[in-house]
Amino acid sequence: MGQNPRFLHGTDLKAAIKEKIRQALISKQPIQVEVKNFRKDGSSFWNELKISPIYNKQNKLHYYTGIQTDITAKKNQTLLIENQLAFVRNMLVTGNPTVNFVEFPKLIEGHLGMACTVLRYDYKQETYQLFTSNSVPDLFKESINCHSFGKLDSNPYDVFTKETLLIDDIYNDNRFKPFWKIAKACGYKALWSTPMHSNDGEILGIFTVYTANKKNMNQVNLHALDSYSSILGMALQNVQYNDKLEKSERRYRLIEGNSTDLVCLLDEKLQVEYISPAYTQIVGEEFSLSGIKQVFSEESFSKVIAFIDLLKLNKQHDTIEIKIKDTDDSWHWLEVKGSQLHDEEEQQIKILLVARDITERKDFEDTLNRLIHYDALTNLPNQYYFKQTLSQIIEQDQPFALLLLDFDQMKVIRSLYGEETADFVLSQLPDKVNNTLPTKMIARTGESQFSILIEQNQDSETIGIQVNKLLQVLEQPWHYNNQEFVATVSMGVALFKEQTADTLRIQADLALQTAQKTGKHRYHIYIDEMHKGIRASIAIQNDLYHALDRNQFKMMYQPQVNLEEMSVDGVEALIRWEHPTLGMVSPDEFIKIAEGTGWIVPISEWIIRQVCLDTLKWHKQGIKRTASINISYRQMESDGFIDNVKAILEETACPAELLTFEITESMLMRDLSLSMQILLELKALGIRISVDDFGVGYSSLSYLKKFPIDCLKIDRAFVTNIHEDSNDFAIVQAIMEMTRVLGLTVIAEGTESKEHVRILHKLGCYHFQGFWFSKPVDYTNLQSSIDKIYQEKLHVFSK
Repeated sequence: MGQNPRFLHGTDLKAAIKEKIRQALISKQPIQVEVKNFRKDGSSFWNELKISPIYNKQNKLHYYTGIQTDITAKKNQTLLIENQLAFVRNMLVTGNPTVNFVEFPKLIEGHLGMACTVLRYDYKQETYQLFTSNSVPDLFKESINCHSFGKLDSNPYDVFTKETLLIDDIYNDNRFKPFWKIAKACGYKALWSTPMHSNDGEILGIFTVYTANKKNMNQVNLHALDSYSSILGMALQNVQYNDKLEKSERRYRLIEGNSTDLVCLLDEKLQVEYISPAYTQIVGEEFSLSGIKQVFSEESFSKVIAFIDLLKLNKQHDTIEIKIKDTDDSWHWLEVKGSQLHDEEEQQIKILLVARDITERKDFEDTLNRLIHYDALTNLPNQYYFKQTLSQIIEQDQPFALLLLDFDQMKVIRSLYGEETADFVLSQLPDKVNNTLPTKMIARTGESQFSILIEQNQDSETIGIQVNKLLQVLEQPWHYNNQEFVATVSMGVALFKEQTADTLRIQADLALQTAQKTGKHRYHIYIDEMHKGIRASIAIQNDLYHALDRNQFKMMYQPQVNLEEMSVDGVEALIRWEHPTLGMVSPDEFIKIAEGTGWIVPISEWIIRQVCLDTLKWHKQGIKRTASINISYRQMESDGFIDNVKAILEETACPAELLTFEITESMLMRDLSLSMQILLELKALGIRISVDDFGVGYSSLSYLKKFPIDCLKIDRAFVTNIHEDSNDFAIVQAIMEMTRVLGLTVIAEGTESKEHVRILHKLGCYHFQGFWFSKPVDYTNLQSSIDKIYQEKLHVFSK
């Protein structure tokens, strides 16, 4: 853009982050920070900024590299959790619930950008309490507060008390007619609302958000509102519980001895002198000295004995929490307050114990704890709880391994098969892992990512065997709702060797990224040598930046044979890099780098232009020969891709029908709408479309029918062992049947022997590409290679 990227930061970049970056640059250390940026329209987004120093061969600082990654979705999820944590923390700490309800709508508006109200039914004061976010006008507040006290289901709020509502346009719904005038004055059109009830079904309040644009009611925001409503519901119930508890305590002070609290008095010899009738209410049977020990849990009994010993020595009041069991084998939590008393009449020191049943409060605390520390879908620990546990396990200094597991195509599964299917896979994965690996802990730490701690007393080779066994388990098809599908995973492993928790997680993440780069359903174990590979990659990246300007790229062509016509009717264009010191560099070594840096776009434009020029030469010579060109996803999503293709076709005067663009299955499925749009526009130009590496992805008839596809290329993985692997043979046979029904051309890649060609030909395949016919050759040697195919190969299959 010709500008310093700091202008994206706006004015909100914190001084602390600036100083942190400055200190890292001074000390020549790598740094990773999260920065809030702004788009052209003023909307904000979050970036993760990684800055790394690069050293030359003399180990002197050469320059810095900076990589920015959009983490807006992750940040939004974090904001949701942080808001929940803040509200729960305040709810537990502060003694004034009104303060929490005042802040709650403001938190939601700050997160979701929608006006928010909480209407609380205050039984104690017999009135409504309205809490609103900052943007709610006074006019709106006054209209709500004007209603007199009464049951919510007998006034205009009746519509809000029955069920959760999601209304796109309230003016098309007569139920909201009493609110049309005020809603119009405030600019509200759409709303989401849910009633809050106690465990007894009593209405506690109504939680509502309003917006002028129904698009704000998207799935992400609705999910957040569901989470917020759970927190709010527990908070309202907690206030109701505390109100009732306060009222109960007032009665206790009035009626004293008639309290339902359990009161126990011990004499000087620690014999039970008195125990209140509340014991029978809680335990379910009359008090018996001989059976008292069976009422307590083992831990609680020991705690009570130690507590009484402490009270004998200390006159101060003290409190403990214990568990006792009733006759139905249900456990009750008791808060026991104890004190030392002096009985002046008997001249004895006695112990007074007053116990209150706090089971409901403990259940509430457990619910809060699960909400904060556990994932709702899988019931596994979440990322916050996992980080705490990982640090604790590291302190034990015992051998273990951290495994990061991520599904390769969960978004595609969600898109093709639905939300329920994706949730089914995520919820069933823990059982498969626990049944295969010796796990210490498994947590859900991302949308489709799991962190697994493995008990480990072996070397990396043994760990690799265990992880590979898990891969074999997970490569089996999943079945849900009469659907069969494959959900592949990638895994990264790091062995604990006295690293910090942060370092261990980074190493496992690096291993996971390495596995993902090598393909689907792979694993990688972190080793220190990975750092060397990273440095080598950066060196190649530096040279690649200048390769196009220095004319170091070269086009190679591999012939495509048509046995039905007994001819060579096409070629696939393959790029090579003639490096001045490394020699001929394979695309496998630099294409990933080019895609990651964005340089793939100008490189691909050069490829298309060069292939068009060569194809035009053949065309003018009267040679009927098509050329296939591989297209990357980075090209497809780049601005002006179609316009650039049009410009090259016009510039070179190459007929579009002589070109075929090859696109992999994974690219098609990454963004279905974008893929469909691009393919339709390419077809409109006259360019044919081929799906490359078919069979290794989803291989779904549903998308083959949707997309304007002309040709499939069977991946070489199914061709290599087709003569000895019955599974590969069956897969290719199924593909041939499927394409025959759809009327698609099939090209078999990787045919390296006459046996390959013979078997595939028998299955109905007529188009081939592979080393048995010809290796990729440059333009100068292409014709001689094709002549050799006619002379030595085609006659083998002539009739």
